Amino acid sequence: AIVVMDVDTAQILALYSAPDDNMFRAVMPYTVGSVFKLIVTACALENDVDISYACTGSITVGDTEFTCQKEKAHGQQHMREALANSCNCFFVKLALELGADKLLETARSFGFGGETQIMDDYTVSDGNLPDENDLTSKGQLALLGFGQGLLTSTPLQFCTALCALSNGGFYREPTLVSGTVDIHENVTEAALSESTRIISEETSETLRSYMRYVVTNGTGSAAEYNHSSAGKTSTAQSGIYEDGREVLNTWFAGIYPYDNPEYAIVVMTEDGSSGSSDCCPIFRTIVESIS
Repeated sequence: AIVVMDVDTAQILALYSAPDDNMFRAVMPYTVGSVFKLIVTACALENDVDISYACTGSITVGDTEFTCQKEKAHGQQHMREALANSCNCFFVKLALELGADKLLETARSFGFGGETQIMDDYTVSDGNLPDENDLTSKGQLALLGFGQGLLTSTPLQFCTALCALSNGGFYREPTLVSGTVDIHENVTEAALSESTRIISEETSETLRSYMRYVVTNGTGSAAEYNHSSAGKTSTAQSGIYEDGREVLNTWFAGIYPYDNPEYAIVVMTEDGSSGSSDCCPIFRTIVESIS
């Protein structure tokens, strides 16, 4: 599934699904994984929470051990490096430091767990956000820190959140219909949804620089085009097994150009291998064609 949106207006420019061209895949909920670390980072920046963590490849919360992919030890990590390396252990530690209340407040402000009316008489669920009761479990809170557990989101919802992350901090509901035409071919443009500031301009600028670093120095290198790509990869466990193998949902959530974003683009692959290999090259193809 691919969603392309105008960063400033949250207008949907493209919804696409292959190979069956089923538009509804873009509004179906999937496990999210590491792209949600952008939301956790926004929460930390807004609440002046900054940590440094020495990743050994695993972290234990209660009686549960959480690991980075392939149990890779990333060493000393700050937020920018942890995003670039997609360090799960860092974001487990960060989520525990932030706590459930702050994380849920931030996630809800970006639209997670709600529903979206993208045109008259057509409302879709944005997926599932765990609630306060769910997150009394430190294990569930740890999982939310790197976008796993009970969290799901649609590609459309995540693209909407991506607009707010990168446009200076203003959230708008997405719109699919740009206008109406009467029998005399008079065009009436549809009104844009109202915008609400949910993060500061400074936080948005910092996030854009971090997303750029993911491409220049991290897992998103295959998305690079014209020295202007930025975003975050994800390889999300689904909890669904086929022939003893877990199905993965892979993502790249990116903006272009990073220094003055015009487009927010989310690419999601069912039963993929990694966000880097499955989704980054598609993002690159899209922005190359737009340019």
